[in-house]
Amino acid sequence: MLTDTLKKQIQHTYSELLKNTGFKPRQGQKQMVATIARTVGGIGCDSKGKRLGENHICVIEAGTGTGKTLGYLVAGLPIAKARNKKLLVATATVALQEQILNKDLPLLREKTSAVFTYALAKGRGRYLCPSNLYKTLDQQMDQSSMADFFGYSSDQPSEYKLQRYRELQETFEAKDWDGDKDSLERPLADADWRPITSDHHRCLGRRCGFIKQCPFFLARNEAEDADIIIANQDLLLADLSLGGGMILPAPEDTIYVIDEAHHLPDKTLQHFAGNLGVRQTRTWLDQAQKGLSKMFKDLASPITMQERMQQLPGQVDLLREGYQTLSDYLRTLGWQDSSPNEQIRFAPDVPEELQQLSLDMKRRHELIHKIFERWHKIVESSLEDDDGDMPRQQAENWLPLTSMLVMRNQEIIGLWQGYLTKDPEGKPPMARWVARSEQDADELRLNISPVSAAENLRMTLWSQCFGAILTSATLTALGKFDRLIKRSGLPWEVPSMAVPSPFDYAVNGELVLPRMQSEPSRPEEHTKEIVQILPKLLDDKEATLMLFSSRRQMEQVAEQLPADWKDLLLVQGNTSKAELLKKHRDRIDQGKGSLIFGLASFAEGIDLAGNYLSHVVIAKIPFAVPDDPVGATLADWISSNGGKPFFDIALPDASVKLIQASGRLLRSEEDTGRITMLDRRLTSKAYGKQLLNSLPPFKRTVL
Repeated sequence: MLTDTLKKQIQHTYSELLKNTGFKPRQGQKQMVATIARTVGGIGCDSKGKRLGENHICVIEAGTGTGKTLGYLVAGLPIAKARNKKLLVATATVALQEQILNKDLPLLREKTSAVFTYALAKGRGRYLCPSNLYKTLDQQMDQSSMADFFGYSSDQPSEYKLQRYRELQETFEAKDWDGDKDSLERPLADADWRPITSDHHRCLGRRCGFIKQCPFFLARNEAEDADIIIANQDLLLADLSLGGGMILPAPEDTIYVIDEAHHLPDKTLQHFAGNLGVRQTRTWLDQAQKGLSKMFKDLASPITMQERMQQLPGQVDLLREGYQTLSDYLRTLGWQDSSPNEQIRFAPDVPEELQQLSLDMKRRHELIHKIFERWHKIVESSLEDDDGDMPRQQAENWLPLTSMLVMRNQEIIGLWQGYLTKDPEGKPPMARWVARSEQDADELRLNISPVSAAENLRMTLWSQCFGAILTSATLTALGKFDRLIKRSGLPWEVPSMAVPSPFDYAVNGELVLPRMQSEPSRPEEHTKEIVQILPKLLDDKEATLMLFSSRRQMEQVAEQLPADWKDLLLVQGNTSKAELLKKHRDRIDQGKGSLIFGLASFAEGIDLAGNYLSHVVIAKIPFAVPDDPVGATLADWISSNGGKPFFDIALPDASVKLIQASGRLLRSEEDTGRITMLDRRLTSKAYGKQLLNSLPPFKRTVL
């Protein structure tokens, strides 16, 4: 129950915030606070604090200007503390993470009487591993055995790198640096950072001699004591895949705020997907044999593994032969050419011959898995027992290798099982396909992915957590929450609301729809018309962002623009995103015009308030590329169940993307400007009206 005491505490904190900051009370923010308080505050508990019932989740769309971050902090924090739970905010982007850490939380602490602590949670790879740093400096680490597995150079570090590592050692030991990669005064290249950091495979955990100085575990301990934890959605998914509570607080002890929640389903699909490079795996097996042969020499009593080591070459040969047979088979499939990223999807079923190959490969990997597991147990026991099969120092060096071998081989077995398992009736299937590698067209990669994140999120997150709040500026599609609920596996009866924005869209914004003659489905004609009409629509004194769905079209329009417009042009990909935006702002500050050409990543997450953006041009409705294997498999499944993929997937997805793109224009209540859309389907097709009606209520002008 939401007690009167908690209600008054939330109301008092909100009143303090408004009074001490001078913020205007916003109807949408107040509705958000009330909905969160009612939902999360109403969660029932047993005597041990375990959640009772299923009414523990709410969904809130809160547009730009609502003040959603402070809204969920004001409501969620007192309830989490009263229930002895953690409030964990998981974002999709670094920009929002930094805003919460550096702006919103300090403001809430400074301007209200709320007492709380907060911490940022990051993965191991963002922190120094003191053990690996010292081994690298002492050149104790067997670079050739480890490097190929963990993605860094097997060459001994140059004198320059060693000097840089010594500097890091000195600053770390002097406590002038906390071991966080993001706080380095002089950035370190990823290739130079990898040898001195760690990951789940390489970390010795509590058995490491540097555990008391370990930056990762110190940060983790700090997060464990904090009332509010800020993390990214990838780290949340990594924790859930390990069962929850391994990296972050246990789900049953956590109230989650999933900010930028529209990203969560896609991130979940990526996280639970698997792939295998045929040639890469053969190389990996050779490296495994080489590494284990070196380990054999470190055994105090080689007789314990002699039989296993005698079996190893034969089993590696069996696997290599299997992968050669697999490669030969895959090359007989209907490839059109040898271009990178060419794909062949296995649908509706995996071919019989590939199923038989999958069964053979799974069995062969299961055989070698016994050797990998035996080696891993020897290394682990040697860390625990001074009288183990190898000296502790050698065991510390070899644990990353054996851990990685076991886990990677498990992943490969899982992939082969996925190619053998028949998709259950009535449930979304798995997508399975082979593709040429983007980096090397001769390398073939087998892929498998769920087409829906619903079941994974339902099982690992919603059913396990104490409570959850999903929020973003864009959660509805075509005015409904159905798309999010379906893709995220939320209960259909979940409380959901779109709170009103404080922006006066009809006064401050205009939606311009030129009468285009060409169809975007005829790209050459559409591109030619854009080049002709664009100079008439643009003002060379203002700040403009033009968004494209196709890189090819973006580059063609940029190439064909009149020369005088090219002087104002900044094209995504020609420089870093940060540098491009800096140049744009500098031009506007100097009283000049600026024109940015960008793709999907510029349609979300960039904040160009005031004079930095007064015109957004959208080349066409951002429908998804139709050759995506995951989307194509989902579309087939929907069709086979009597649905219509265009209306069930493509149109709602395009609606969300169009809303996000339109959201670049007004970033504050004082901003003004216009949006121009160069797609005649918005007025000529019946679904165009649906898309237009799902946008904010801008004043509309048809030219």
